[in-house]
Amino acid sequence: MGSLCFQFFGPPCFKRNGLPVKLGRKKAAALAVYLVVTGKPHSRDHLADLFWQTSDREKARASLRRTLFVITKALGRFWLSVDRDTIGYTPHKALRVDVLRFRELTAGADTPEALQEAASIYENGFLNGFSLKGAPDFNDWQFEQEDAFGRSAARVFDSVAQWCMRRMDYAGAISYAQQRVSLDPFDETAHRQLIRFYHGDGQQRAAIHQYEKCRDILQKELGIDPDDKTEALAVIIRGAAPGQANPQLPAPSTLFVGRKHELRTLTGMVKDPGTRLVTLTGPGGIGKTRLALEAAAGLKDGFSQGAFFIPLGELTALEPAHIIRSLGLCIDGKSDPLEQLLTFLGHGKRLLVLDNFENLDHGGMLVSKMLDRSPGLKVMVTSRTRLMLKGEHLFPLSGLICPDASPVKNENCQAASREYDAPALFLSAAGMVKPDFKLSASNFEGVVRICELTGGLPLALILAAGWIDIYSPDKIAKEIRKSLGFLKTGLRDIPSSHKSMRAVFDASWNRLPEREKRHFLRLSVFNDGFSLDSATAVCGNANDTVSALVRKSMLGTGSVSGRFQMHPLLRQYGREELLSRGRYQEMMDRHKTHYLDMACKNGAGLIGDHRVDCRRNMDADYANIRQAWFRAVDQGDLNALSHAAEGIYIYFDTYTQYHEGETLFQAAKELLMTQLESIADPNLGVLLLCWLDMQTRPPGYREIKRAAEHCLRIAVRTKNSRAKAYALLLMGAVAHRQKLFQRAIRFYELSSKTDPDIEHSFWVSVRIGLCRRMLGDMDRAIDCFRQSRETGFRFGDVVKQAWSLGNIGSAELCRGNLDKAESRIASAEKAFRRLNAPVGIVTSLEELALISFLRGDIAQAVTTAEQASEVSKHSGLLPSRYQRALALKGLALLAARETDQARLCLTTVLKTGTPNFTAHIGMVFWGCLKGNEFLAREHLNSAEKSEEAVNKPQLRALYLLASAAVAVLAGEDGNACELLSTLFHHQDCPNELFGVWDLPGSLVSKVKSKMSPLEFKKRWDGAG
Repeated sequence: MGSLCFQFFGPPCFKRNGLPVKLGRKKAAALAVYLVVTGKPHSRDHLADLFWQTSDREKARASLRRTLFVITKALGRFWLSVDRDTIGYTPHKALRVDVLRFRELTAGADTPEALQEAASIYENGFLNGFSLKGAPDFNDWQFEQEDAFGRSAARVFDSVAQWCMRRMDYAGAISYAQQRVSLDPFDETAHRQLIRFYHGDGQQRAAIHQYEKCRDILQKELGIDPDDKTEALAVIIRGAAPGQANPQLPAPSTLFVGRKHELRTLTGMVKDPGTRLVTLTGPGGIGKTRLALEAAAGLKDGFSQGAFFIPLGELTALEPAHIIRSLGLCIDGKSDPLEQLLTFLGHGKRLLVLDNFENLDHGGMLVSKMLDRSPGLKVMVTSRTRLMLKGEHLFPLSGLICPDASPVKNENCQAASREYDAPALFLSAAGMVKPDFKLSASNFEGVVRICELTGGLPLALILAAGWIDIYSPDKIAKEIRKSLGFLKTGLRDIPSSHKSMRAVFDASWNRLPEREKRHFLRLSVFNDGFSLDSATAVCGNANDTVSALVRKSMLGTGSVSGRFQMHPLLRQYGREELLSRGRYQEMMDRHKTHYLDMACKNGAGLIGDHRVDCRRNMDADYANIRQAWFRAVDQGDLNALSHAAEGIYIYFDTYTQYHEGETLFQAAKELLMTQLESIADPNLGVLLLCWLDMQTRPPGYREIKRAAEHCLRIAVRTKNSRAKAYALLLMGAVAHRQKLFQRAIRFYELSSKTDPDIEHSFWVSVRIGLCRRMLGDMDRAIDCFRQSRETGFRFGDVVKQAWSLGNIGSAELCRGNLDKAESRIASAEKAFRRLNAPVGIVTSLEELALISFLRGDIAQAVTTAEQASEVSKHSGLLPSRYQRALALKGLALLAARETDQARLCLTTVLKTGTPNFTAHIGMVFWGCLKGNEFLAREHLNSAEKSEEAVNKPQLRALYLLASAAVAVLAGEDGNACELLSTLFHHQDCPNELFGVWDLPGSLVSKVKSKMSPLEFKKRWDGAG
């Protein structure tokens, strides 16, 4: 095969193993270029018309065939996809194409390295110097591509030049700016950029020469003069007029990382003609100054008189004289400084960046006067507190975006650092301390934890990264959690106010009145967001102080109206101070009581007319409910846990968040079991019932059964019917898990009889129906599911309705009624999607995939199984939740003869250690196809052990097919004949599937060919 290299910037060039290859025909080169650059298959008729427009169709197609032969003979065909109707390009690792690499690097890339590589690739225009006669449509396409690549190259050269300037690399900036000008000599913006770079590098003559060159080109070629911006720049480089300010922004010492969306939005706000004053707000260290400077740098060309940065951090009062000096002007000593300032600002378009405004209580009035007297003036302010001026547009900043800490592969780590700003900034800052530090699968979770603990606050991330030469990311995260004081630095050129996060927050804290301090500390007990009602319930009347804290960036407003949130580091700062004042335990207990009560009330409301509001409340406050739950666990407060248990159970169960429910109830269960013998409250059994229902892996049942019997005895003795119903239901659930279905039904029926209301929360009728389905009693199972659905209709429980409908469909599938099954399960799947219940969606998709498979629609079965797996993964469900779908996909791929992909799916399932009948059956078929009798028999035995748990008769029919396949492989023709006869005479034989899957027919043919007709008939008829 060798390696290929195609170069399409400039005349097309083809190299094989580093040596040039000549195609001999221009149209061969053009065809190769077109296929690669378009990157998709094209019909032969389209290609014939494109390149041989003047020929008739048959001659054109013949020419196409000859040209294709020339290409494949010279360059091979591994990079092409060719069939009777279409020809297309197929990406291959052995082929490198310069224009495709350029596209890849410029498709949203913002790293300097990617842009520099893109700039190095682009040398001439696309197919520069190449033309094709007799193909006008191709020439039009070539022109369009040349224009598109040229525009991309212009953006690349602009960006890399600006990056060089931020690094004070004038030589590099000038080089890229020169290339930018050469792309479009009529673009004045490109000329102005190059003029500025020459001027900044001290090359005065070169700057003036570039201006004159620009002027001459415009006058000679277009007959126009340079615009006002270019002429104003010429005045500056030839020497500013007396009294003229020197517009400049401080050169940043570090790269600007992330914030692409915020930068675009802020730039758009400032450009808006209706916006004169924008205030960037947020807590200290959030990156207000850095974003303002980056925005100003991109905006300065739009202000003819320049952009100016005015630091205010050391001031206690804003005086006109300070602004005059910051503008590079001299105070004339004759007129009032305010009048001198207003007179200067009154003409021309300027942008002022006023940095660190929060210490200037009355400075806003001067800003107002400047805006009133200066129509062309715009002001960007950075402040922890809003200015409270009528024309003020707020731009609140929050932390950088963090990824979740789910395990990743090494190759995905760099992608995560590109997609998420927080790890990207940490990586950039860490690289300055430890150049060889890179994200990897081993340290990714620690880095993400740092991002979460710091809330994506840029200064905190930079301070944390400063320890990377000493500590691992995991260790840094532990130290941050231990104390806010860890986030500090000894760097000398950082202002003392930013040398530590504690110093940053102290500055804001010291400016708060005592009442606001008191409420801020109390509010720090909330985890994540909170409503004003919850703030009042936990902290006392907080209306005025909450609004004041929001205006001072000590609190933020969440994305949901009426909710507030505190930055994680501010929360840590508040809790440490609250602890030092001795009020921490009291406030955490008030928080616990409030949110466990809320869980109890909202959980019950999830069934009925108010379910949408209750779901929204539970979703919004779940982080606080979780914190309250684990505080009760830590305190051993079983009464508080049992009080909230049913509400939290309903929340988890109705929206199928079992993985999270298991975590909460596991902690409560462990606490309960340590105190079981001393417990006198039978209602605590509800904790064990909730825990057992949330389990994704079968636990040991002896201790749970003993605990249920203990709760039952107390309930009988105290005549507590609800507690008795809990205990009986728990005993039924244990029997159900042990596959003692008749026993489970008896306990379930006793529980429902003891307290009929228990049906609302714990769906006793569904449980009975599931047991009857496992016993093969489909009629009575469907009756139970219908009863459950009617109850759901009566009480407005839409989740119960969906599950009941899905279970009816599954029972119909067990009966072999595929049409009825599909109709009901599809309706249930739609309902689950409306409810955002991922386990319900996955379960429905698994059943629908099985139905498609049994009907012989292999492609649809694979697609639906993949959908089930994707929903599971994206919802954060445990792998055990989507093994069934993956196993079914593997079986379907085997039927489609995709054996390698099938084996990957099946072995992935079996590696989890969870018994899976379908996966074992699939591996039997795979082993038979590969002639591995030992492997096939091993998996057949494993399938036999789990066969009793399979309630789909069609799958049991597949067990017969698997047994027959092993018998054929072993040469046991008589046994194979009898098994196949039993299969084909089986009432649940999937005939539609066997109509497209060639395995059953081929097995019959093999057996028939090895046996005499008489013997075959005897065996076949005897088994049938």
